[in-house]
Amino acid sequence: MEITSFILGVCAVIIILMVAGTSVNYMTIKVLRKDIDNLDMASSHSFEDTYRQLEKLQQEVYSRIDTVEQNTVRHTDSRADKLGNKLDELDNRLMGEISLLLQDMRSLRQEISRVEKSYKEKINY
Repeated sequence: MEITSFILGVCAVIIILMVAGTSVNYMTIKVLRKDIDNLDMASSHSFEDTYRQLEKLQQEVYSRIDTVEQNTVRHTDSRADKLGNKLDELDNRLMGEISLLLQDMRSLRQEISRVEKSYKEKINY
């Protein structure tokens, strides 16, 4: 009977240890699942924040590119307008000089024809 009592006592201790181990494991698993859920939520919030910041950065970069592009176009347009105005001024001056040269050429031709006439008249005398 002593052996039966001993075996029953050992079995009872083993069963109590198994129940205690199972409950400790259950509590540990419960805590670990909660920690995993918290980490999952934290990582999803972190990804969302990162994605929002990336979108904001992308919009800011596009906005700055548009601003630089508009400033470049304005600057180029103003330079082109200034160059066009200078070319117009040069063209007007050149046309004025050409018309003066043409007038001088006409008057020189008239003078040459007048001199030739008077030379021929002198020869005829």
